[in-house]
Amino acid sequence: MEAREVIKKLFKKKSAILGVGTILVASFLALFASIIIPDKTKDANEQIASLALKDPGYKVQTLKIRRNIDFPKRGFVKKLISGTHSKFEFLPYSTIELNKDQILLEDLEGKTKYLKPWNIVFPVSKILNEGVNDIELELSNKEKIKISKEEILASLEKDNIVSKRFFFGTDRYGRDIFSRIILGLRV
Repeated sequence: MEAREVIKKLFKKKSAILGVGTILVASFLALFASIIIPDKTKDANEQIASLALKDPGYKVQTLKIRRNIDFPKRGFVKKLISGTHSKFEFLPYSTIELNKDQILLEDLEGKTKYLKPWNIVFPVSKILNEGVNDIELELSNKEKIKISKEEILASLEKDNIVSKRFFFGTDRYGRDIFSRIILGLRV
């Protein structure tokens, strides 16, 4: 029996078509999981303890805080295979007040946190000079910048206040179950 005949017979059966289709979709998802999933960290292992055991479809506002760590650059293939290091930490909140000198944030547990806007946006090593309307910073890569506090606030509002949705909910460590299932197709 030739290969063409086998394929012809195979595709006459609906169950065979469904099986081949399932294998192709699962293979595609497994291959491109690091691009598709919301949690792009290594092994989809971003843990947000305050989001533990949330129901499917849970949505929350978070403050995206820049970590003071510069990870080495990774190539496309490396990112595709194992994900990336997260340059950000996500802090879920119930209320937030922004002004040019501080952020007043109430987390999901009702605790109030006071944060400096420049520490959210930049990987700050130290503050060199702080004026009323501007600030001079030394970043973790030793670069020195002078920027207005209004610019920092505008950048923060645009790029650092993000909504996160958990399609399948979260596990007991606050990790995204959807991301971990898609990534688990690789096994």
